[in-house]
Amino acid sequence: RVEEIVQQEREAIQGRLREMEGEPPEAGDAALRDVFKRLAQKNLATLDALPGGLPETIQQLKDYEFLDPEAGRKFQELLQELQKSLLDSFFQNLTQQLRQLTPEALQEIQQMVRDLNRLLEQKRRGERPDFQSFMEQYGHMFGPEPPQSLEELIQRFQQQMSRTQSLLNSLSQEQREELLDLLGSPLFSPELQEELADLAANLDMLSSSGPQGDTYSFYGDEAVSLEEALRLVQRLQEMGELERQLERTRFGADVADVDSRLTQELLGDEAAQELEALKALARQLQEAGYVQQDGDELRLTPKGTRQIGQKALRDIFERMRKDVYGSHPVRSRGLGRDLAEETKQYEFGDPFFLDLKKTVLNALHRASPGVPVRLAAQDFEVHHTELLSRTSTVLMLDLSRSMPMRGNFIAAKKVALALNSLIRAQFPRDTLYLVGFSGYAREVENEELPRLNVGDFGRGTNMQAGLQVARRLLARHRASQRQVLLITDGEPTAYYEEDGRLYIEFPPGPRVLRETLKEVRRCTREGIIINTFMMEKSYHLRAFVTQLAKVNKGRVLFTGPEHLGQYILVDYVGNKGRRARL
Repeated sequence: RVEEIVQQEREAIQGRLREMEGEPPEAGDAALRDVFKRLAQKNLATLDALPGGLPETIQQLKDYEFLDPEAGRKFQELLQELQKSLLDSFFQNLTQQLRQLTPEALQEIQQMVRDLNRLLEQKRRGERPDFQSFMEQYGHMFGPEPPQSLEELIQRFQQQMSRTQSLLNSLSQEQREELLDLLGSPLFSPELQEELADLAANLDMLSSSGPQGDTYSFYGDEAVSLEEALRLVQRLQEMGELERQLERTRFGADVADVDSRLTQELLGDEAAQELEALKALARQLQEAGYVQQDGDELRLTPKGTRQIGQKALRDIFERMRKDVYGSHPVRSRGLGRDLAEETKQYEFGDPFFLDLKKTVLNALHRASPGVPVRLAAQDFEVHHTELLSRTSTVLMLDLSRSMPMRGNFIAAKKVALALNSLIRAQFPRDTLYLVGFSGYAREVENEELPRLNVGDFGRGTNMQAGLQVARRLLARHRASQRQVLLITDGEPTAYYEEDGRLYIEFPPGPRVLRETLKEVRRCTREGIIINTFMMEKSYHLRAFVTQLAKVNKGRVLFTGPEHLGQYILVDYVGNKGRRARL
């Protein structure tokens, strides 16, 4: 537009000079014609010498006396639009004032910025600024929905600063310098520039991280104005904010915090309806006691964790064929609280767990059929009972970044929840510990498991650290049968040296394998069995786990996520040790 204005001025001057050349010498005042010619030539020379940069060109044209009134009017309109656009990068909501930008309105904006800076400085000093008086004086400048608090006003300005910074970050170096020159150009008085700089500094200091802004790549042949560019950045930032809100819900944030308006504007009515359904579901889960509010997050209650475990347990058992479970032979019989299917004739001293059906049948076989049936001592048939040994188990979960591939990590979490539910319901004397490992290892509480994620424990696959934690936990239960159920998809790639430093070797070298097997031998010496469930079947993995099983005498099962649950649960139930007591 500046180029068009300059060209219009140039053509108007040259056209008037051509007209004067064709006029007779006696026409008009010769002295005035000479003055016009000299002025026209001076203006043409000024136009020819205009610098290439936009800010410098505008600065020179501000002091330039246009000979074409229409070109001068267009330039003044352009100046007003530039002032409006640049002020709008700070004050998005001052719509009415900016639309009618006059020297008086500009002066009022300058006074408003000065008073706003005073409020922000009071807030920084810990004082109580009078926001209400500020809005009574300047509320009309903030559109139909003015901010209701100083914090809301600060947030609006910080968001707009972030959009402006995002726009600057997305420009080329040359474009960025040109825009910054415009922001510092004499379009505004030095006093207003100083107040704007103070405002930016105050907002920056009141922000926790400062308006860093994102970077966006813009492509296309169509030019956009500064206002349009800021609107585009605002749209992109809203998309980013909605993505962050949705991402946070994966890690426990309340779905009620997701902005319904943004969802509808950016994703459409169907997505907004689905969001409202999710919010209603979250409320129902809270009312039922499955989740509870913990600060800004929704967390599972113990009741909710149990419900998920029971659901996982049902899902796993529903996948099993009937002949998969219940067919494990019992090596011995004895006295205990679990009843066996087999029965025996009652002897003095036996627990009196009567099988009434067989007892009545014995009486009928002994005597003639008929009623009443008379029972004798030799008719009593009682159940065998079994004494189950206590089992202490550590379920070791590989949390390395390869585990989510092919659904391995989700399957492992479901198994942990299901196994915990099974032990609590069927084997309450047993103990189950959960240990997560990747770069390092630690015990995972049951309530942590639903929100556990890969990458939480650093880089690498440090089986050595996981076995060390498992060994310490199982040392508390030396009278029990002790075992480690190791779920992994890879070889060890990390280990701790004796000085406590972590080393990562990828691909795994002999040192990391040797240090891991040292820990396996320590487990073996303490009577801890390691049963490994491999989610992959490569040659290198087979070689490592075969060596592990050889050292420990445990078992290795190669499986996938679809069978992992039934393998581990059936293995746990079918291999519980039993001792006879007669």
